Amino acid sequence: MKSTERDTLTASSILGLLVDQGFTLCQRRFREDWEFVCEFKKDSNNQLDRIYVFTSIEKSTGILRSGRRCKIRVINQENFRFKRIARIVPTGETKVIRKRLYEAIKKAKC
Repeated sequence: MKSTERDTLTASSILGLLVDQGFTLCQRRFREDWEFVCEFKKDSNNQLDRIYVFTSIEKSTGILRSGRRCKIRVINQENFRFKRIARIVPTGETKVIRKRLYEAIKKAKC
C-alpha cells in the first residue's frame, strides 16, 4: 500500500472516530487553519466547556500529515483555561493511532 493511500485511510478512520464520539467540525478560526479542527461540547449550558482535536489532516488534500513536527493534539477547554490532554504522533498502524486517540478523548471527557 502506498504511503498516501495509507495516510488517506488513516485520516478517514480518525475523522470517523471523532464523528462516532460526537465531535463536529469547528467553525472557530485558529492559527492552524490548514488542518481540520473538531470540537465536542461537554456541557450544553456552558459554552466554554469543550474538547478540541487538532487532527493534522490537511483540508486541501484530506491526507494525514506525517513527520516529527505533526501531531494530533487533544485540548480540553474549561472556562477560559486550555489544557493539553495528549499529543499523538501519527506513526504506526491505523488501529494503533485510532486507539491512542480514543484513549485521549476518553481522558478529556472525564
